[in-house]
Amino acid sequence: MEILDLRARPWKVHSAYTAATVQMGGALLEPFLKKEEREIERDFYLEWARRIGANSVLDLATGKARIPIIFARDGVSEITALDASRESLECARTEIERELSAEDAARITLVQGDMRRFSFPKLFDLATIAYQSFWWNFAKNCRLLFRYYERGPHGKSIPRRVVERTGLLIYLQGVYCVRSVCRSLRTGGVFIVDHPFIQRGLPHVEVVSVGEEWWRGLAHQCRFKILQIDKEFLIAEKL
Repeated sequence: MEILDLRARPWKVHSAYTAATVQMGGALLEPFLKKEEREIERDFYLEWARRIGANSVLDLATGKARIPIIFARDGVSEITALDASRESLECARTEIERELSAEDAARITLVQGDMRRFSFPKLFDLATIAYQSFWWNFAKNCRLLFRYYERGPHGKSIPRRVVERTGLLIYLQGVYCVRSVCRSLRTGGVFIVDHPFIQRGLPHVEVVSVGEEWWRGLAHQCRFKILQIDKEFLIAEKL
C-alpha cells in the first residue's frame, strides 16, 4: 500500500504523536479506550455514514487508521486517511494489512499532509476528525514553538508577543482546517469533530477557550450548518 505525499513542499510537518505512542496504540489516548467505548465509537460513525449514504470519507489526523478501518469493513467505497506523520501512516498501513482483507484494504488511501491546509481533486461525502485530534494537534504546534525558544541554541526566553499571540495562532489553525474541510466536502456533505471545545492545559497560556459561539461564527463564515454541538461532538453539514 503506497503512502501519497500531499505536502506542497518537503518541509517537516509535526504530528501530535511520536512514533512510540503511535506504535503503542495509534494515538495518545487510544490505548485507554475500553472495548465498549470502541464499540460506541464505531456505531456512532457508521450511523452517520449510513444516514447520509456516504460513499467517500476523509479522515484527518488518522493515526493508526482506526476510523478508516471501521468504514472499510462496512463497505464504504473510498476512504482517504490523512496524517502529518510518516510514522503514523507506516503504522496505519501495517494495521490495515493486518485487520482487513485485500479487497477492503484497497478501499483506503493513505496520504501524508497537513490537516490545516489541504485540497483534493474530488469531493467527499463525510469528513471525520476523531478522538480529540482537532485541537490537540494545533496545541502541539504551539508547544513546539515554545520549545524552540526554551531549548534553542541560544537559550532564548519566550518573547511576550509570542505568548500573547498563541491563542490567536491556535484559533487560526482551527479556521484553516475547517476551511479546507469545507472545500473538500460536497454540498450536503457532513463533517464530524470529536471534542470541538478547546481545553486548557497549554504551557504559558492561562486561558485559551473555544465554545459554541466560536463555531457558530465560523459556520457563517465557511457556509456550513451545525446539526449538533456539545462538548463531545460537532456535527455539521456543508451548505
